[in-house]
Amino acid sequence: MGNGSTSNQTTPVQVSSITTAVAVASGHQHSCAVLADTTVKCWGSGTNGQLGNGGNVVSTTPVTVTGMSGVTAIAAGTSYTCALASGSVSCWGLNASGQLGNGTTTTSLTPQTITGLSGVTKIAAGATHVAALLSDKSLWVWGAGAVYGLGTGNGTDQTAPVSRGGSWSKVAAGTNFTILYP
Repeated sequence: MGNGSTSNQTTPVQVSSITTAVAVASGHQHSCAVLADTTVKCWGSGTNGQLGNGGNVVSTTPVTVTGMSGVTAIAAGTSYTCALASGSVSCWGLNASGQLGNGTTTTSLTPQTITGLSGVTKIAAGATHVAALLSDKSLWVWGAGAVYGLGTGNGTDQTAPVSRGGSWSKVAAGTNFTILYP
């Protein structure tokens, strides 16, 4: 809940110290907000580094994500988070299927900028995969491919972004699938 408590809530509660959120995202057991000053705060389970503050513990109140500014969009999946800033994507947290897009399967407790991917305008996170639209409207994907959510046709995990081409204006991601709109 982000309000300093671990109690279930039956009515909405205010997240502690978040008053200027311009974008929000929720993963499996964590949430994040982009603030008006373009920084990011996250709260909830951080056991795989998905809070991005250099630790791997639970935080019942928002913590500042290390080194992130200029953020315009945020996406969260199962135990990982990605942020869009100045056309680049940075991700942190669990990386078992390559969902951080950095060419490895090593978990990261702080944001890692994906190299070789620029001009990103939109991002979406599924359970363990990410989809990004670039300014040329092409689709790039990375992460778990086991249930074909990447659209590569081979079910192979992709630890770095791969182009799927096309001309798309909107993208969304579900647990193991991606939705595109022309």
